[in-house]
Amino acid sequence: MGASTGKLLQNVIMPIAALVALAMGVVVAFVWFSASAQDRVALDQSITAVSGAIQRKLDKVGLAALDFGWWNEAVLNLDVALNQQWADDNVGLYIYQVHGYELSVVLDRDNSIIYQQLDGEHASTDPFELLGPDLAILVRAARAAPLKEPAPATGILPFGDHLALVAVSMVTPQNPGDIEIPDGPRVVLIYAKRLDEAVLEDFAEPLPISDLRLVEVEVEVTTTSDAVLPLASPSGVALGQLMWEPHQPGRAFLWQVAPALGIAILVLAAFTYAVLRHAREATTAIEASEARFKDVADASSDWIWEVDAALRLTFLSERYALVTGRPPQASLGLPLADLFHPGESPDRWSQHLQDLERWQPFRNVISLCEDADGIHRTVRLAGKPVLDGAGRPVGYRGTATDITTEIEADRRAQYLALHDPLTDLPNRELLNERLGQAIAGVGRRGDLAALLLLDLDRFKDINDTLGHPAGDLLLKNVAARLSACVREVDTVARIGGDEFAIVQVGIRDADEAQLLSRRLLEMFRTPLELDGHEVLVTISIGVALIPTDGSIPAKLLQHADIALYRAKEEGRNASRFFEPEMDAHLQQRKALERDLRLALSRNELELYYQPKISLLNDELAGVEALLRWHHPERGLVPPGEFIGVAEETGLILQVGEWVLRTACRQAAAWAGLQVSVNISPAQFRQPDLVQIVEHALQESGLAPHRLELEVTESVLIQQADAAAKLLGDLKALGVRVAMDDFGTGYSSLSYLQRFPFDKIKVDRSFIWAIGTEPTAAAIVRAVINLASSLGMLTCAEGVETSEQLAAVRGEGCSEVQGYLFGKPMPAAEFVRRFGVRTDGSYRRPIGALSTTPP
Repeated sequence: MGASTGKLLQNVIMPIAALVALAMGVVVAFVWFSASAQDRVALDQSITAVSGAIQRKLDKVGLAALDFGWWNEAVLNLDVALNQQWADDNVGLYIYQVHGYELSVVLDRDNSIIYQQLDGEHASTDPFELLGPDLAILVRAARAAPLKEPAPATGILPFGDHLALVAVSMVTPQNPGDIEIPDGPRVVLIYAKRLDEAVLEDFAEPLPISDLRLVEVEVEVTTTSDAVLPLASPSGVALGQLMWEPHQPGRAFLWQVAPALGIAILVLAAFTYAVLRHAREATTAIEASEARFKDVADASSDWIWEVDAALRLTFLSERYALVTGRPPQASLGLPLADLFHPGESPDRWSQHLQDLERWQPFRNVISLCEDADGIHRTVRLAGKPVLDGAGRPVGYRGTATDITTEIEADRRAQYLALHDPLTDLPNRELLNERLGQAIAGVGRRGDLAALLLLDLDRFKDINDTLGHPAGDLLLKNVAARLSACVREVDTVARIGGDEFAIVQVGIRDADEAQLLSRRLLEMFRTPLELDGHEVLVTISIGVALIPTDGSIPAKLLQHADIALYRAKEEGRNASRFFEPEMDAHLQQRKALERDLRLALSRNELELYYQPKISLLNDELAGVEALLRWHHPERGLVPPGEFIGVAEETGLILQVGEWVLRTACRQAAAWAGLQVSVNISPAQFRQPDLVQIVEHALQESGLAPHRLELEVTESVLIQQADAAAKLLGDLKALGVRVAMDDFGTGYSSLSYLQRFPFDKIKVDRSFIWAIGTEPTAAAIVRAVINLASSLGMLTCAEGVETSEQLAAVRGEGCSEVQGYLFGKPMPAAEFVRRFGVRTDGSYRRPIGALSTTPP
């Protein structure tokens, strides 16, 4: 028995145990090899993706520098003679405010600073100290570009405590003969964009990576999972390195199979120990080990295959059935070429076939495998020859990893990088590419193309009324209508919010673009169906022609946007073609907006006060505070010129708060007088308006009942419930509320019932018509009687004659104001004219409060 056991141990058990151990080692090696290969491929792909993203950002900065440098206007205003204002509006403060480029520099031919903007402010820092000596390399490269085809030079340079994406481009005419300038080095334009966390997040978002960060050169990789991309200056000096954690499919795979492999190894050790003690259990233990091996192979995310010397399949793990839907037994005996088909370039597949003939190991071979439904799945193959005892190859053994989902995810990421996820239309980046193609096509064919910018009129009202889901559905329907209205060769893109663009190519003249515009406007005369709601939405269109209005995508977009602005400015639901004078008009408006932003800090705003007279006791009842702007160059700017700009840009909120605080502070010095302040619709929509009014009262010490807030009917039309609550909260503070311009808008008696007004102001148009329009006096009488019956005061605006005063007095009006008693005037003149004292008293009765100054 002992001899038999020893012989069994020597001749059977030990060889079998050795073979099992070898097989387990092969499995572990192949599993580790496959996982490592997957991780290395994923790492290489992430490095390529991040490197490409940085290059695209550099190209974008370079394109901006080229757009603004390769421009006749830039040559005239930067090279021929410096125009500081033009530089601010176009290449300096403008580029900071619109594109977020923190540094703009213009260098003359001797590399001296002509103009510099740093973080939105004028600066004089030496750019070669700020960005480092390698800036000179970019400057030389930019100047070395052909004058007819200038090209920007780009690179990464140090920028203080940050790194920056830097582009340098020549300032040169669009055609060399347009403007005569001296020979020699050209003036250059430099743009820099900090490579900060926001920029990193922007281009890392669509990539399959996480924890992207910028670290110093000295920082070493602390974990094997980190990917590293060194960043160097144009001269090769190391500036830093990007680190991130790439997608690691191999590691995930190892975590899945590690428990099974660990168990198998433990079982094998136990098996060997048991065999030495219990030879009789050798066969059972071997069978158990083989079963466990099969379980490990089938549990793997890869499927394992084997072929013989003729490259015919001899083994497929059960994972094959899960991936393809085919039973492994049905494929055994087939040639390997019947299972796997070329999945990449013919040269790479030919090399793979040669490796098989030479019995060479291979890995990372991309192949296609057809599943039971006839659908091709993408797999990554790895394999190595199986050798017999004499070292001769007797077949292959390898793994196949299904990467179909990974490939589709990469393709989807690439698609989303160039398309709008809501509408599936091309996004702004792809639009720029199509514009570039259209420009090149026009140059080849000699025809025309057109860029149409479209904006939905009052889209925000639909969002506010029906909700954002309805707004999204509207955008999808608009995208479908636009796509149905153009040819296949044209491009429809969504470039943000409710703004769309169309690139119309291959047209003979502007009439074809005009015809498309009319067709689009006509199409939107039909209402859209949104979840049971019939919505009529109109569009405004701005058109720029290629090459008539430009041959640079950014400039074309700018010109089409200017034309779109004109279409909206002139009433919406229309199309306008770009004209050069539109740009001048827009620049003037932008200058007014920019000056208005500075007006508060420069103390250019002032309040004028117009007296209001009580007809109950013929005494001064209060004043209305009216805004005036003393511009240092334009002089006194009428409110009609800048209030609209303030409302469109949102500046009305800051200006309105200043008016409220200033009026309260002034009125507090005129004890006893009431001050009226107009509240704009934008202010009325402020969620913290009540807190702003309360703070103004507390800061000035003005008693709440001496502050009167005037609102127009338009603020009550939408969201009436919210308006009623807000007016109630203001009344709870103790302030008074008046309805301004009653009778000129959507006047409704329900307003007077629902909203807690203290006073109604009769619009000046009715007062001026007294004596000339028979119905005017009747309307004034009806308003005064209505207000009196509701316990409200009335104030007649625009009283300019004694006849008008007598008429409103006879109807029982409570207060009057107008030029008969005084135009709006500065506080000092008001005090002088009416003798107002700090106790609120005054010198003059109403009989003298006319056009005669004191």
